[in-house]
Formats: sequence, C-alpha cells, structure tokens
Amino acid sequence: MKKRFAGILAVGLILLWAACAPAAQAPAAEAPAGEPAPQAAEEKAMPESFLWDDFQDRDPEHMPEVGPNGASIRESSWKNVRAKNDGGALKLDMRPPAFDGKAYESEDAYYAHADEWMADWGETVDMWSLEGIGWCRYLTIRVKGDIGGEERMLILDLHPQNARFYAVRFSDLVLKDGGHPTITREWQELTIDLTASGLPGMTDALHLRAFLPCILWLERIDFSKPLAPMDPGAVLAGLEAAETGKPGDLPIETYVNSFSACMLNTLG
Repeated sequence: MKKRFAGILAVGLILLWAACAPAAQAPAAEAPAGEPAPQAAEEKAMPESFLWDDFQDRDPEHMPEVGPNGASIRESSWKNVRAKNDGGALKLDMRPPAFDGKAYESEDAYYAHADEWMADWGETVDMWSLEGIGWCRYLTIRVKGDIGGEERMLILDLHPQNARFYAVRFSDLVLKDGGHPTITREWQELTIDLTASGLPGMTDALHLRAFLPCILWLERIDFSKPLAPMDPGAVLAGLEAAETGKPGDLPIETYVNSFSACMLNTLG
C-alpha cells in the first residue's frame, strides 16, 4: 500500500512540475519570402532637397564666405547689374548695354561675345561639400518681376566645375507640370524639371543672365528630389546631360528680335 501511495505521489509531483515549468519560446518568425530582413539600424536617408541660397540679410556689396546652406561661396558675379537687399530678397536691376558699334567691329561680333556684354548675376557655391549631395530632378526658384514677362529676357546658365556648360533661355525651360515658366509681378515658385530641360541635376556655378534690361527679385533657390547619389570626387564622371554650350552660343539675336516683334505687336 505504501509503495502504491509513493508511486501516485511521484506521478503527481511530475505533473505539478510540468505545469509550473516556463513554456518553451516559439522560434522568431522569419521574414516573408521576397521581403528584406529587418536591419539592425536604419540607413541614413538622402536629404529630400538642397538649399542653394535664401539671400536673407544679404549685402550684395559683401560676399559671405559661407552661405546659409553651410557651403562656402567661392565667387559672386555682378556684371552690368545693380543689386540691393529688398525686404530679405535680392533685387537685381539687370542692365545689359545696347549695341555699341565702337566696341565691336560688326553686329555678328557683338552677338558672338554675348556672354561678355550681358547682365550677369551668379554664384559659385561648393555644393559638393554638402552631406548626402545627389543629382536632383528639380530646381525651384522663388521669383517675381517688375513688369512680368522677364522670362523672355533671361538665360539660365549652369557650368559645373567650370568644365561642362549648359545655357537655356529661361522661357524655354520645362516646368514640373510640363509647361514653361512665366515670371509675374507676384511672388511664385517656379519648379524647373532639370531632366526635361536638358540640364544637369546639380552644379557649383549658377547664373542668371539678361540680354535685355529687366528687374527681378530672388528670394530662394533649391535643388530637390534626388535621383542618384553623387561622388564629389568624380563629379564630371557622373554628368550625363549633353552640353548645350555657353550663353554666347545661343541665338541671342533671334531672341532679341523676337522680343522686339512681340512688343511691337502688343503696342500695336
């Protein structure tokens, strides 16, 4: 009897121990097929945009060594331009000279040297030094004009590393929505599709040139929507856009004549 009781007690103790023992942990679930395994630490995302300049409190007479984006400003161009800070924006009074027969032996020579006589505002900013810099799809310019229609008098001029040259008449640029820019008397953001406009997705030299007198204000310039990372040590190797040439290579005479004809039709 004692043996039978001892056996029952032993079985009871075993069952009690099994009930109190911690449950075995289920193995960690594996990631579903086709999905990447979770990373121990998230990779740092590329910035969505890169500020070029916002011109806040900028004195045009004194170029700062470092811009508001933290990159050095190596050069600032002010040729045939009167500029001032106007309420935090940069006011550019573009004054390209009219044809001077004494300076050029012929009208052909005058237009051949158009990039020399045009009004020119521009900066050379060390964008390559910015963290996570990449080739971008868009360039956004917050701008307004004095009378409206200044896009017909301007050229956007980019020349990365001063080795590849891109110049497009401002009115021929392609916007994000597929249209073309129109500068008005009201502030607006013009988002230029650099890829559709045949321009590189980043530069260290950006200029606005005027081949006719005009006045405009700039408040901010940004590059945005990175498409691919850039190797700052091999910038030219990453440039895929075909060069369009320098501003003087464009048909400036045609632009001037077409604008003059447009004005005559408007006044007539």
